[in-house]
Amino acid sequence: MGYTHYWGLHKEKSFNLEQHYNNAKNEICLFIKTIQMEKKIDLEINFNIDRSPNMEINFNGVNDDGHENFYMPSNYQEIIGFAWNFCKTARKPYDLVVMGSLFIIKKHLGNAFYMSSDGYSKGRYIDQEVKTAFKYYNKFQKTLNHNMAGIPITWYFNQN
Repeated sequence: MGYTHYWGLHKEKSFNLEQHYNNAKNEICLFIKTIQMEKKIDLEINFNIDRSPNMEINFNGVNDDGHENFYMPSNYQEIIGFAWNFCKTARKPYDLVVMGSLFIIKKHLGNAFYMSSDGYSKGRYIDQEVKTAFKYYNKFQKTLNHNMAGIPITWYFNQN
């Protein structure tokens, strides 16, 4: 079963993003901790979740609830040059954490970052997994006092 999420950086917009990228990675760590407590999703975490500016993000589900690792390198410039980075989750429980992480990165990097998903087709459909992940992402943003509720889901998938 496929069900894949894709992402990348626009080369022409990918400069001076280091602080934004590091902020996104730190926020992803908080999101993972929050989701693990609330949803009881088991993750195989392959990085120091207590945060460091030079860390990479690398996680997967556990055993049968895992599929492919979600990986973000320590330096955002490592993403540039790849046509697509991707993570195939096969709709397993950790998919919620992958999608939430991508929403966080998009929030911090804006239009320099692009993402796509098998669960979203502009003007056609948004599947339940994407809707659920977006709901948890918005709930998490409110705990940080970042009200992102006014931003429609379509902005996150904007390819510009």
